[in-house]
Amino acid sequence: MAPALITALAPLLAHTYIRTDMVYRLSLVAEFLNFAFFTDGATTITKETFSHFAKLSRDPLQDSTFLQELPLSFWNTFTRNSFQKTLDRMEEEIASVPTLPLTIPIAIPSEQMAQVGQWVRTVVGENTLLDISIDQTLAAGCQFVWKDKMYDFSFAHYEEAHLQELAEQLSPLIAKQNA
Repeated sequence: MAPALITALAPLLAHTYIRTDMVYRLSLVAEFLNFAFFTDGATTITKETFSHFAKLSRDPLQDSTFLQELPLSFWNTFTRNSFQKTLDRMEEEIASVPTLPLTIPIAIPSEQMAQVGQWVRTVVGENTLLDISIDQTLAAGCQFVWKDKMYDFSFAHYEEAHLQELAEQLSPLIAKQNA
């Protein structure tokens, strides 16, 4: 990534671990900046700008909170004349952020997903985003692809790989129950 855009994306990447959340949050930033510069008439972003947006917005409270938690230095990178170009460049950069496709059997609460995202960034790579998909046939565990290699930690895969061992271990229990 270009150094200037890493700086611009850093506040968004700091607390965003899922690619779809990143795309949503960037669109939220665009919505807010359009409001600030064209509806509210702001020349710079202030606490009052956030208050006005929150009062008029139909977005959930957590969206307004997220916007307010971004540092003023982030907001100072945008001007009325250049914010759309900056957002377009940020969108291009998001497309180049490393992504780890992760398939899980059920949706995970956002707090736990943040923990998974933090682990991925520690172990796999800084600024890596998760691309989450749900596949209930996994039953438990997960699957992911990294550097063109599939890693399957699903119960279905374990069961298939250890079917003979499982059958041998369960046979005495089944026989005992049927006796």
